[in-house]
Amino acid sequence: MKKNGLYSVAKKAITTLKKQNSEGISITELVHQLNVPKRRVYDIKLLLEGVGLIESKKKSGESYLYWKHEEKKEENEKTRLECSKIEIFFDGEVTSISNKGNEVVIEATGSKMEIDVLE
Repeated sequence: MKKNGLYSVAKKAITTLKKQNSEGISITELVHQLNVPKRRVYDIKLLLEGVGLIESKKKSGESYLYWKHEEKKEENEKTRLECSKIEIFFDGEVTSISNKGNEVVIEATGSKMEIDVLE
């Protein structure tokens, strides 16, 4: 993939957003850190807001982005991703994997799971 393609820039933006504390990061600072045009950051912002991974708030007249990784889902609440390839990281062990039609259910020990969309 292209070095500055939207996928590559989105991965860098996600990594940067995950590292931010509760103060978030301004759009201007994210543009500077990623070294991309502001429109690319807005493309990524709209995408990540649309799937509920980030939120934006105005602070001192500028938009700040906040990663919503601290939110806990209710037990048995489902998250649906539409993609062809993902990478999953657990802090425990996989206890079962089942497949029903086009759905895959993965159960694991531990309390954290991180999913990266690859394609």
